[in-house]
Amino acid sequence: MERYVFDIPTIDGDQQLIVENGGDCYMVNLAGRHIGSMWRDEDRGLQWNTLDESLTPHLWDIASPLSEAFSRKGFRC
Repeated sequence: MERYVFDIPTIDGDQQLIVENGGDCYMVNLAGRHIGSMWRDEDRGLQWNTLDESLTPHLWDIASPLSEAFSRKGFRC
């Protein structure tokens, strides 16, 4: 299982985010709490998508550094 750990800005300041590959989707934990799942949506040109309201406001803040994580630069796996 792939695991990516990085910090993202939130209204409470920077918080640790953990993204784990769970097959076709990625499980997302923010500050130790599961906030949802996300996946690459083929109907949206492989852009990231989620149905979880608690994850939606953070989707861009996650998607941008996650794309860098796939190159393995600067992330703990």
